[in-house]
Amino acid sequence: MRMWFKINITKDKLAAFLELSKPGVELNEQELEEIIAEIRRNNIAIESYEVLKEKIKGSTGLEGIQIASGKPAISGKDGYVQIHFQEKEGKPVILEDGRVDFYNLEKIINIKKGEILATIYPPEPGIDGLSVTGEIIPFKPGKPAKLPLGKNVQLQENNIVATVDGKFSLIEGKLNVFQTLELEEVNFKTGNVDFIGSVIIKGDVKEGFTVKAQGDITIKGIIDSSYIYCEGNLVVNGGIQGRNKGIVNCKGNIVARYIENCKVKAGGSIIIKDAIMYSKVHACDRVMVTEGKGLIVGGVIGAEQEIIANVVGSPKGTKTELEVGVNPELRQNLQIITKELTLKSEELKKAKQAQRILKLKEEKGELSKEHRILLERLEVTIKALTVYLEDKKEIQKEMLDKLLNNVAGKVTVNKTVYPGVKVTIGTRYRIITDETKTSTFIIGPDGEIMIT
Repeated sequence: MRMWFKINITKDKLAAFLELSKPGVELNEQELEEIIAEIRRNNIAIESYEVLKEKIKGSTGLEGIQIASGKPAISGKDGYVQIHFQEKEGKPVILEDGRVDFYNLEKIINIKKGEILATIYPPEPGIDGLSVTGEIIPFKPGKPAKLPLGKNVQLQENNIVATVDGKFSLIEGKLNVFQTLELEEVNFKTGNVDFIGSVIIKGDVKEGFTVKAQGDITIKGIIDSSYIYCEGNLVVNGGIQGRNKGIVNCKGNIVARYIENCKVKAGGSIIIKDAIMYSKVHACDRVMVTEGKGLIVGGVIGAEQEIIANVVGSPKGTKTELEVGVNPELRQNLQIITKELTLKSEELKKAKQAQRILKLKEEKGELSKEHRILLERLEVTIKALTVYLEDKKEIQKEMLDKLLNNVAGKVTVNKTVYPGVKVTIGTRYRIITDETKTSTFIIGPDGEIMIT
């Protein structure tokens, strides 16, 4: 029976198979040469025809014999985006002493303008393959990465950078930087807030939490005995309830419904719609409480320019202090430096006393080596304290001059000032002993506080 054979090349051209009409072991040399000739006509790349002959001759069945293998192409790698920040879950932190900090969850990632958020890596080339007939099989190129550009970001060369200061956020695979942080409220779910932009809180700031912002803060609820700091303006639709623990410090203006039992400081004006009660309040511009009750009662209220209220004090004679005409920090710093001068002057006095005792021993020739070292140290200390006191006294004098010469501040009360109220303008003060109606307190021609 005459032999027949067939050569099959796979669709991907990566393999070639030989089909025979009878087992390879029954083939004679002429039949083998016919097969080899056909393989050559098909341009099938064979490393060794002698090896191939032996392989065919060794075949005992009629199944296809693989006679050649190609080299598959290796696809190029897709481009990808490496994001340099990961949003945090905000889990409570276990402190070194074993306590759990539920407040500082550090969920917010603050980003500076120009900061690199992610790096884009381009596709990498693959490697070409080779078919069984010697043809090059081109590799499949990698795909470029999809650019995850969200709000306030842009592509710069191979980096995605922030175009504004703000909060990093990854939403639906896109990178964003938001200038305003919006929260339902500040509580154990959010933890403390420290944000590079402005903050809007739709509810309350719960007791014990901290909110810091380099922009404005708007709170639509209340502040409950918390620490609030912002470099812009603070607006509180509700009130500021301190419980004698809360501290509010703002470089701009503060607007709120009321302040109660809290320390509040503003670099601009403080505008309160109803009342300031039993609080320590300082504004570098004005304090105004003229809507609703317009009440100031208890505590110490200070302003550099003016304090305006409807009612100050109470019928019970509640101690209430109003201070105007000077930056409140100046008066506070003067008190600090005066206390410092007293302490250092006492140190200098004691050092000079010890020096005199050792000098007497030196004159009598009774000064030991240890005492001589002590005397030298005392002389250095006395010299340093003397220079320190001279410098501080000069600063104290400048502060006093500012206080004495500043008589521009005034206090305006639209309705009633009750007994027990102390009004201070610069370094002058006046204690109210009788109920007074519709009053303005200023420095008169005689240098004392007068009521107009």
